[in-house]
Amino acid sequence: MFRKRKPEPQARQAAKPTVKLTTAEKREISRILETARGDGKVHSAQDTLPFRQMYPDGLCKLDDHTWSKCIEFEDVNYQLAKPDDQTAIFEALCDMYNAHDASIGMQLSLVSRRMNREDFVKRIEIAAQGDHFDHIRELYTQMLRKQLERGNNGLIKTKYLTLTIEARDSKTARARFSRIVMDALNHFKVMGALAKELGVYIIAPIAMQMRTTRPLENNAVVIDDEGEVIGTYSKNHLFGDEPKYFTANGEYPVFDTKYGKIGIMICCDNNFPEPARILALGGAELIFMPAAWRVQEADLWKLLISSHACENNVFIAAANVFSRMDDLFLFGHSKVVDPRGRVLRESETEGDDVLVETIDLDSVYEHRACMPSLKDRHPETYDAFIEPVNV
Repeated sequence: MFRKRKPEPQARQAAKPTVKLTTAEKREISRILETARGDGKVHSAQDTLPFRQMYPDGLCKLDDHTWSKCIEFEDVNYQLAKPDDQTAIFEALCDMYNAHDASIGMQLSLVSRRMNREDFVKRIEIAAQGDHFDHIRELYTQMLRKQLERGNNGLIKTKYLTLTIEARDSKTARARFSRIVMDALNHFKVMGALAKELGVYIIAPIAMQMRTTRPLENNAVVIDDEGEVIGTYSKNHLFGDEPKYFTANGEYPVFDTKYGKIGIMICCDNNFPEPARILALGGAELIFMPAAWRVQEADLWKLLISSHACENNVFIAAANVFSRMDDLFLFGHSKVVDPRGRVLRESETEGDDVLVETIDLDSVYEHRACMPSLKDRHPETYDAFIEPVNV
């Protein structure tokens, strides 16, 4: 007779060793629980705000001895920059971080918010006026709509740099922040950022009536980095039906800016050798040329800009519209050309684009020394050049 063996009890798992909290850890847990329970009093939403007072000039009092100030800024053009410039931007950013001592707190904030699309569309609509320029207004409205459609999915991105210091009162805080904020803005300027205080020069084509007694002019307005209009250029070579609506004043002004001397040509001025030569003789080192150039003359766009630059030893920055409307195709291909006619940068994008190029205006005079086409002119032989011609 065999007895059935009882199964052996399974080996018990080794018991885990008991972990004992240190006195410091127990105190920390008690502190956290006590904070979570609160003081048992009723508090308002105002009590939860992490600052004591906000001053009209942007100074913020966080507590009795801590103050902060915030700077709104926009992106640096890092992705658009050349490799050497990207390195410089990165080094400038590191310099900004390292420029502040340990007593200054820094916080970068990136805020994305969705805009009201309908309101934004209304803002970019250019209303018809019932005159001969309505087709131009419609063209620009379509361009703005396309830009909106290719935009950032309806998001507006805002960036802030918040600086924090300790000070005994608001007067001391303001005095210290005046230096700190200025240093931060200077670093942003070095990086190419567009802070609130940073300005740029703008060449803005616009139809203007300079005087009430004169007809419209097809102008380009020059706005300096302080937001002041320093002058205008009126297109002298009117194209197609433009003489029906515009007049020209026969002037070719050269504007002396903090960066150098600049001149302006507009679109069809490019078809003639005289405008670029007159501007160069007037001292222009760089010529800006906004245009609405048709694809039918793409070969002339390529040839003439380089020719004018080489003949006159100047840089030319030509910005051409990109737009399709019915049978009108303005094909873009904006470009920057050096004094030897070489293309430094050109847009190849089928659409709106941004070109960024660094140029040295001092090199203009190096080119003129090697190829003295302006110096070696013989105006006394050019009488036939200014005589009217019947063609």
